[in-house]
Amino acid sequence: MAWDLLDDLPGTLALWRGRRGADVRLDPADVAEAATRALVAGLDSPSLRELAGLYADADEQDTGPLVDVVIAELGLDLPAGDDLVVLGFLHVVGRRALTGAIAPRWVTAWAHGHVGHDGPASMLGLVVADDEYDDLDILADWGGDTRSATEAQADLAALDARVLASVQHLLDRVRRP
Repeated sequence: MAWDLLDDLPGTLALWRGRRGADVRLDPADVAEAATRALVAGLDSPSLRELAGLYADADEQDTGPLVDVVIAELGLDLPAGDDLVVLGFLHVVGRRALTGAIAPRWVTAWAHGHVGHDGPASMLGLVVADDEYDDLDILADWGGDTRSATEAQADLAALDARVLASVQHLLDRVRRP
């Protein structure tokens, strides 16, 4: 699965670039970790090595210019604006959900925690779906759930399917020229 690791770097760099306007919570340690995984997978450049060697408490002002150099050095063509956040999401989280490597619930928790309600409109459905998962949990945990176990499972499965369809839609949107 080396391709998955290599795709992680452009996704993380896209998230780094798009994080401010979209209120994405990402720090230099996340970027250094993705750079390290890319090096281990066989991608290499001087700036990528430097990025991988950042300390966990690295300054954001030092990280930003280094990210720009890595993007240029590797010839990565990243979109602008909110599409950066969507691209980063797809590479880091979405593609793994579509392959079954992570659960749809984890995808929505990631979107909620990293993008939030004030992020790009294209991600809002996933953020709201996380709230829907929470509502299902509350019903199950606190009582008052008048649904049968079969109905509860069906509701959860329907929400999972809707989340995966949203992820696929985002992927299709980014793939279009």
